[in-house]
Amino acid sequence: MKGIVARNGNNRAINIVLEYAVGKLHTTFQVLIQMYQPAMLIVGTRGRTLGGLQGLVNTRNSFSKYCLQYSPVPVVVVRPTEKRIKKKAKRANDSARQTYVSMLAANAGKHEADSEASSIYELEVHNSPDEEAHQVARALGLPASFDPTIKPLNHSQIPNRRSPDPTATADPVNETSENQRVVKDDVSVAAESDDDDDDDDDSGEF
Repeated sequence: MKGIVARNGNNRAINIVLEYAVGKLHTTFQVLIQMYQPAMLIVGTRGRTLGGLQGLVNTRNSFSKYCLQYSPVPVVVVRPTEKRIKKKAKRANDSARQTYVSMLAANAGKHEADSEASSIYELEVHNSPDEEAHQVARALGLPASFDPTIKPLNHSQIPNRRSPDPTATADPVNETSENQRVVKDDVSVAAESDDDDDDDDDSGEF
């Protein structure tokens, strides 16, 4: 507990619930996982690496390996601090594992993906969320309501058109009579002009 408090540098609130359960280890943990539905399961280990035939034989005795195989939630295996520091020092002194360390040393301990020039290698086109939704709706053939780039028609912004005069309705009967009147007037005018020509001819013969 003192180690946990010492690592809490930001003075964050820590809530620890200690619960005792009686029963078989594997069955009890499966019941507790189904009951509380945790986001992850953190288990400790003795720090022994069992490989080959020894690892197969001692699977039943290793609860951390059982959790890795049968746990329905993600599992984090934590080794003892002294074991972890020992392995870390061993990796640092291993000449076969110095390639990545030398690469970081050449870049002042900074990965190229974290540098400012990393944006040059970004080949992926960054679209806005509306554009992404438009492309998806277009590919799937969805209705316009699923496309945020298609805005609904606002009738209040449409300029009002002049409404036609309700009294000025078309009457086909009146239009027909008007057309007949015009035709008759044209015929009468033509007849009068013919009479005038005949009168002129008669006066010339006399």
